[in-house]
Amino acid sequence: MAEAPKTLDPEVEFALLSGLDKSAILMSSLGPSPAKLIFKHMKDNDVKRLINQMAILTRSPIWMVKRVLEDFYSALNE
Repeated sequence: MAEAPKTLDPEVEFALLSGLDKSAILMSSLGPSPAKLIFKHMKDNDVKRLINQMAILTRSPIWMVKRVLEDFYSALNE
């Protein structure tokens, strides 16, 4: 019988995300209209990197999306 794949602790998994990963999760969760407004203020090369990362990421668990959104909100209020 095959073993179930081992999953990392959510805190460890979140800590392993790069800034680019978190940005891709954030942009994916915002939807097309807000993302379009944000992309307008970014350099072309950065937009390409972010879009590529968004395409690479698999579906993120809801807890991870929530955590990215909370961190983004906290950063806005600093």
